[in-house]
Amino acid sequence: MIPTPRRLADDDDLDALTDLLHRAYAPLAAQGLRYWATHQSVDDTRRRCAEGETWVIAEDGRILATATLAPPDRSGNCPLYARPDVAHVHQLAVDPDHQGRGLAHRLMDHLEDRARALGAAMIALDTSEHATALIGTYTRRGYHQVGEADWRPQVNYRSVLLGKALR
Repeated sequence: MIPTPRRLADDDDLDALTDLLHRAYAPLAAQGLRYWATHQSVDDTRRRCAEGETWVIAEDGRILATATLAPPDRSGNCPLYARPDVAHVHQLAVDPDHQGRGLAHRLMDHLEDRARALGAAMIALDTSEHATALIGTYTRRGYHQVGEADWRPQVNYRSVLLGKALR
């Protein structure tokens, strides 16, 4: 059984969370994609978590999955994310030792429900245009491409913006 997502707590270990992000994004880094989560510092993790609600799935005191939901009342760093009816997700990660258990699916279900509860009409996220497997995963969840973004030089690729209507 998959544990219920919970909010990141003040006493959760941000060093361990940063390590989880690095390990989860390592296969993308091995493909030459420099996602922010491949190299962010603990201070970056703290700042990014503060940009919204960070949710985790933990088991036996260990965080296995995480994602941050920026609610629709937060200004974003692109026009789509700045819309007052759009919530967006970032730094979604699952511990590589626990991938394939449905943790990301459970977390995304929770974030979509939470975005609806916060009044969002759409939930959005971005990923590298080269991350075809991730784009396929999100497409199967009902997301579709709604734009593009360019975060270079923080990353080394153009991003696609994917959105899902929340009805």
